[in-house]
Amino acid sequence: MKNTLFKTCSLIIILTYFGGCTNHKKLDKEELEIVAKLINKKLFENQTSSIITDEILAKYEKDTITNPLVIDSLVRTDVTNRKYYITISNTLFPIDRKGDLFKETMSFLVYFPLDREDTVARKINIKELNIRKNLILVPNEPPNNGHMYLGSFEISRVVFNRNLKRALVYYKVDKDGHHFESSMKEFIKENDVWEVKENKFPK
Repeated sequence: MKNTLFKTCSLIIILTYFGGCTNHKKLDKEELEIVAKLINKKLFENQTSSIITDEILAKYEKDTITNPLVIDSLVRTDVTNRKYYITISNTLFPIDRKGDLFKETMSFLVYFPLDREDTVARKINIKELNIRKNLILVPNEPPNNGHMYLGSFEISRVVFNRNLKRALVYYKVDKDGHHFESSMKEFIKENDVWEVKENKFPK
């Protein structure tokens, strides 16, 4: 009887261990998926928005097209298909769960974070991420490239919600070579795919 009970307990422990490892690896993979999508969508769109605006204004002055939607579409397609340089840290910085920004976010979004090692930095291989083909990774700003350099970025570990349907990621943008401006995005998992959710976070 004791032998059978021992075997049963051992089996449960083994299954729990391997189940935990599988879940951990899955979340690590999804973390990289979210990081790649943040780069491809939000960082890229945010940094090219000023270029798009400038060129739309120029179109109004020079082009015979008067429909704003048509002009916007033409300029947006042209601008987003160009090649750009970007610098991204190969380390996902740790989350400060005791910090005011994190606590404020949890309260504002009514967010219940999963207990995970997101307070520890994670080294990643940026080149293995599925990044847009027109984003060229460089260690620093290339000389004489004009406005084609999108900037230098640091991205955080991903904070998953307990139900694994929501995720938060912070990022820092190097504005002047000395100061990083911080921001944050929420992701929602729909049909097993992570997508950016637009939120108005408190300042």
